[in-house]
Amino acid sequence: MATTKVSPAGGTADDRRPYLVATGTNGENGSGLITWQLTDAAGNDLAAYFAATTWYCAAENGAPHAADDDFSVNDGTELEEVAANEEYRVLSDATGKISMVVDDNTNDTLYAIALLGGVVYSGSVTVTGHE
Repeated sequence: MATTKVSPAGGTADDRRPYLVATGTNGENGSGLITWQLTDAAGNDLAAYFAATTWYCAAENGAPHAADDDFSVNDGTELEEVAANEEYRVLSDATGKISMVVDDNTNDTLYAIALLGGVVYSGSVTVTGHE
């Protein structure tokens, strides 16, 4: 017999679990912005504070890797710099958003990770304009 976990507020546990949705924005100047927005299972933005660990990586879902130029908090509040230009603990803004500036002195696809509640969320941006 299958069992479905139900959260106290109703619905399945997966229906109630928050998710992060990543988007990448090319700055067209050699840098980009990777943003994670807290959402519900239906994709609705959640305006709530959350803390996550973010890191820059050389490949999708990769291990932390220092950026050659910049990986820093744009939206949200830096709680801890674990490793400069590489890994941070970040508190979102009130809209449920964290965004990180990424610049690795290259025109390429750049990757970053956000870790929330033990779940890894990968984000990427293809950067152009580096000279």
